[in-house]
Amino acid sequence: MEAILHASQVEAQQSGKIAAQSQNVAEQMHKILQATQEETKMSRRVALQSQRLSEEMKKDSVAMKTVRY
Repeated sequence: MEAILHASQVEAQQSGKIAAQSQNVAEQMHKILQATQEETKMSRRVALQSQRLSEEMKKDSVAMKTVRY
């Protein structure tokens, strides 16, 4: 009986450790997700700025051609 009680206590301790590790992994995954979302926002901003720059360069090119001719 004592052996079963001891084994149960060991398993309970192991379960507690596993639960703590799982919580840690979940927190790390949450941080990774947040960083990924922030990176996505920044990439989108860069893409929009690149698009605007391209549009302005095209306008400038057309204007320069108009002035030249």
